[in-house]
Amino acid sequence: MTLQFPRGGFRVDELLIRPPVLDDVAAIAPAFTDPDVGGEAGLPPLSEPELRAFMQRDLSPLQASGFLNPFVILEGSGTIVGGITLHHYDDQRSRVEVGYWLLARGRGRGIATRAVRALADHVHGQGVLRLEAVVRPENERSIRVLERLGFTREGRLRQFLRYGEGRADAFIYSLLPGE
Repeated sequence: MTLQFPRGGFRVDELLIRPPVLDDVAAIAPAFTDPDVGGEAGLPPLSEPELRAFMQRDLSPLQASGFLNPFVILEGSGTIVGGITLHHYDDQRSRVEVGYWLLARGRGRGIATRAVRALADHVHGQGVLRLEAVVRPENERSIRVLERLGFTREGRLRQFLRYGEGRADAFIYSLLPGE
């Protein structure tokens, strides 16, 4: 099985969650080099030209395999306020990981919480048992999002994440259908 997504994206209140297009690159590229966003969300430090090339050359096969399914989050005005990604889909283990990030203008308004809930409901509706998230113990904002949604902290993954110039521990969380 592969995960399927609505062609036009997901609507959540005034938000639209949809796959990125090349015209989005200028708006999202700063997140990849902002340590408050990219460093926490595990985004590779890609420049705008590198991100554009990645989207043109590499993204489609990664989406088809279930390894990487990125989305942008837009407000009703059409302004991109963040992104959310489903990645490392594993049909055998019935699991997929979620990651999310917000630009400064999108923080503090429940946007990440609503976006994660929408994708959780979508993947659980397709029969995926485990939605997982990994987050550095120091990333209190992301931890609050997960705990608000009912994710369960299952443990610590030592030296799991690339962070800055080194490695960092991460908490692993999961959300099962009905939680």
